[in-house]
Amino acid sequence: MLSAVSLCGAPSARASALTPEQAAQSGRPSVCPAVQEQLAELLASSQQRIGREADLSAEFEVDAQGRARALSVQGPRRYHSPVRIAVSSLDCKGGRPQRYALNLRFSDSFSAKADKR
Repeated sequence: MLSAVSLCGAPSARASALTPEQAAQSGRPSVCPAVQEQLAELLASSQQRIGREADLSAEFEVDAQGRARALSVQGPRRYHSPVRIAVSSLDCKGGRPQRYALNLRFSDSFSAKADKR
């Protein structure tokens, strides 16, 4: 189970009918709606393949066209590449370029359930 612990600097997500250039000029920040759900889906196979619990932090930015790019990933190296790939695959909305900080926790949901017994 992947849980996004916190997303810092994220404005509320709102749909925009503006082009990315118009959104950037209007001052609206770039956003990634449902980033936690997107990352959980994008990283599910990596978590199953790697199969280890881990805590990571990542910084990424979203440009005026809505493209996300990982700036840094901190934590166990085995997850660095999957997190960078997942961030670059996020479905974001363009606007004024925005930087985000994110904490991720990869955990084994089966062992977590066993601990509660």
